[in-house]
Amino acid sequence: MWTSRWRFGRRRRNPASAALVLVFGLAYVGYDHLCQALQEQEAWSGTVVRVYHEKGFLAGHDSPKNGYWEVRTTDGDVRNVRIWTRSMWSYAGPGDSLIKREGELHPVVVGRR
Repeated sequence: MWTSRWRFGRRRRNPASAALVLVFGLAYVGYDHLCQALQEQEAWSGTVVRVYHEKGFLAGHDSPKNGYWEVRTTDGDVRNVRIWTRSMWSYAGPGDSLIKREGELHPVVVGRR
């Protein structure tokens, strides 16, 4: 490696640091895909109780957040459903009826308040 008398030149990075960044990046992307696949397998119907947003992993001050709908199903259970598409975050409001079919990522709004 060439360096000048004033130490200008290329600095070599440890290959382990690049590998760690790659491993953590792939794990984060893989976790999101796994969560989407699990959400596609669900089937239920219910009513929206609350619409809210939370900061995501590694989210900064102005970075995007994650949108969620809190839904009370016909069984009486309350579940938090992540809405993966930003344009759908405000599509439903409290009191709206939803149906979530197996094989679809997002629930469909059936009845408006």
